[in-house]
Amino acid sequence: MGVSLTVLADGLTPDNGQARDWARDAWTSPQPSALDRLSDDIGSWIYQRFADVAGIGKTIPGIIAIVVVVLLVALIIYALRFVRRTPRSAVTDGHHRVLTDDPTSAAAHRARAEELLAAGDNAGCIREAMRALTRRSIERSLLDDTPSLTAHEVAVRLQPAFGEFAISLTEAAGLFDRVVYGHATATAEQARSVLTLDADLKSARPSGTVGDAATAYAVPR
Repeated sequence: MGVSLTVLADGLTPDNGQARDWARDAWTSPQPSALDRLSDDIGSWIYQRFADVAGIGKTIPGIIAIVVVVLLVALIIYALRFVRRTPRSAVTDGHHRVLTDDPTSAAAHRARAEELLAAGDNAGCIREAMRALTRRSIERSLLDDTPSLTAHEVAVRLQPAFGEFAISLTEAAGLFDRVVYGHATATAEQARSVLTLDADLKSARPSGTVGDAATAYAVPR
């Protein structure tokens, strides 16, 4: 049987009835269980850690600040990944021009393409071969000298005049966009195919119309 020793403050002299009431209250008052105490301790520890990280003491705004920061970081990471993917997904839409502001001749572009192919730079060869094809079409008055012409536009405008090469033009335009702006790899065979297309169009006589301009008078140069 346990023995309880109660030390009374100096001057406290309860009578027998009060002493019995105090003893009864001490034994019958509900006590928190070990599980309740553990739960309270864990909750206090978690709350304190959040408050410490927030650096603003034991306040609810500290926890809210942490949640807001985590959400903002997640949104920034998602936005960066989305922006990173967007330029490459737009490549196939034909929104990238073929020529630069430098008025290089078709012959110069062609020579550069052949040099790059010999050096093993297939992507560079495709870029210069498509530019040679485009510049040559401008020199032959088959296309307007519009700096913003895209590979897709070049293919679409030349197809009516060179129906035999319609598929090849579409393939060359798509290859140009993927390699130059999508940074895809290319084979030597693909590079040679664009060079061949340029040579074939150079020697072919256009028929029909290109865009709004009649091409009956346009002959290879």
